[in-house]
Amino acid sequence: MSDRMRRRVDAYRLYLFGMVLPVSFLGSFAGTTAIVYYVQSGRLNPLELVLLGTSVELAYFLTQLPSGVLADTVSRRLCVSTGWILLGTGFAQQGLSPSFANLFIAQLFIGVGAALHTGAQDAWIADELDAGKLTPVYVLASQLTLLGTLCGALLSGVVADRWPRVPLLAGGVGIILIGVLLIFVMPRTTVPHGGDGADGGPSGVVGRSWRLFLGQLREARIATLAVPGFMLLVGCSSSPVPGARASTGSGARS
Repeated sequence: MSDRMRRRVDAYRLYLFGMVLPVSFLGSFAGTTAIVYYVQSGRLNPLELVLLGTSVELAYFLTQLPSGVLADTVSRRLCVSTGWILLGTGFAQQGLSPSFANLFIAQLFIGVGAALHTGAQDAWIADELDAGKLTPVYVLASQLTLLGTLCGALLSGVVADRWPRVPLLAGGVGIILIGVLLIFVMPRTTVPHGGDGADGGPSGVVGRSWRLFLGQLREARIATLAVPGFMLLVGCSSSPVPGARASTGSGARS
């Protein structure tokens, strides 16, 4: 049943209107006023706010490379859907309790979820579409992201004025539902690097993942040696977590 559904789904429309637009809206809706919730309901001090921001960035940094290997060797669809589910879980969990411990754990979910879907989503659509369509679709995706972010931020301000935790709960649950839906409708016409257990079963996947992981580490090391200041740019780069600037107070891009 799910295979027949996937064959009927247009990857172009799914990417733009089933993934980019709604998730940017929901992420902005959940994250824009989260800092107000942290301070008013959780009574967090500046140090605790910094620790929250550091935790999400550290979780994202440590899992970005392994998650990229997983997407290239196993399944991009799995990484995208799991990433959105974890991201939504992190947002929703924050709305359940403003305690620092709960918020800290939620930031880890958000960081890992962002690492899983980042790159895998764009790589998936690049596999599904002809090369000539990629530039227009990426440009339109940027425009839809801006639109969704602005609308989500405005609605978040209106709702959080009376119910500070509602944006986190509603936005998180919405993102979780999108992640679950993608499991059943996200098409896949190409399998990256012989993924999904091909050529040797699980042990073959582990072997390929490890070799690709080491290869990417070597390439990263070469890049840092060849380009002066490259690590400074990496350190200054923004996290792709939707609503992360507001939700963590760390200066990450929303």
